Amino acid sequence: SSAASDVYKRQKEGREYIEVLSDYILSCNGKFDLKEYQCRKSFVLHEKTGYRPNTRSEKGLCRYWFFNGFEQTIKNELGTPIEYELNLYGKRVNIDLISFENRIVHLIEVKGKAEKSCDYYSSKETLLRCALEIFTYYKTLEKNIDTFVSQLFEKLKIDSKDINIQLDILVPENNFYKKQVNESLHPSLNKLLKKWRIAVHFY
Repeated sequence: SSAASDVYKRQKEGREYIEVLSDYILSCNGKFDLKEYQCRKSFVLHEKTGYRPNTRSEKGLCRYWFFNGFEQTIKNELGTPIEYELNLYGKRVNIDLISFENRIVHLIEVKGKAEKSCDYYSSKETLLRCALEIFTYYKTLEKNIDTFVSQLFEKLKIDSKDINIQLDILVPENNFYKKQVNESLHPSLNKLLKKWRIAVHFY
């Protein structure tokens, strides 16, 4: 297709692939063909009951934060975890983690550490991949957002009025993600993150 050939041409000019793709998505002026999923009509929410998660996996890390809370530095930015692995469709379409603070619901895409020697799951997915995931999940959830908010805040016994939704990516410090949030190195990627209102946080 002409779109694919245009992306290939820009990559041959020496630009990193994530910059080329980010630039292409931005050039679509909001008409990028994002394929969201069919959202389920109701949601299964987890209870905090005596579970001992294994933090050696990415899912285990999300469960650990759900049951034990964030470290203070992350809590200052994202509040308190209130749900994990929110299933939207099928078996694998899940929002990794959801937290709440100051009338803001954070929908969070979590990635593990890149080094195999560390305790957490190894992941080398780019920030662009993370952004596409959480934005797709949000657009899917948006189809049934009222039911989601109602169920979530009925569980928490909190008034659901005047709630805002924030999209977030939570990734490890001291790896390639730090480079990718550098606007001088990856201007198109960071412009796309701002356009989609996605914030990047580190643990």
